[in-house]
Amino acid sequence: MNVEAYNKKGVFRLSSGKFTDHYYDLKEAMGEPSNLQKMFAQLMPEIPMDVEVFIGLDYGGIPLALVCSLMTGKPYAVLRKKKKEYGTEKRIEGWEKKGRAVVLDDVENTGETIKEAVNYLKKDGYDVIKILTVMKRKD
Repeated sequence: MNVEAYNKKGVFRLSSGKFTDHYYDLKEAMGEPSNLQKMFAQLMPEIPMDVEVFIGLDYGGIPLALVCSLMTGKPYAVLRKKKKEYGTEKRIEGWEKKGRAVVLDDVENTGETIKEAVNYLKKDGYDVIKILTVMKRKD
């Protein structure tokens, strides 16, 4: 997949709060099934054999966790940024059993979002064995 096709120019604020003049919109790229297949092919060699659950970070990791689940037959869950304030009031949706988890997100900037998610998952009883992203920004 050519990520440069999804490199948008302008002024964008990243999750870190920093500003940049370009933004890789991998969420848009994931809307195309062939791109999602290519992303899975990129991640597949890195998936540990003993994974028990894929956890997609809200929002970019959700399609990745789903495709990994479909292709491996392992369950998936979604980690919300915040606990729901209605209904079940959960922060983790989907597969509820704890286990050896692979955490997925689309783009890693500073790593702070992923670090917070991993800390939360560990406190909640998950054994995070791998963190996978499609892209790591260098700025």
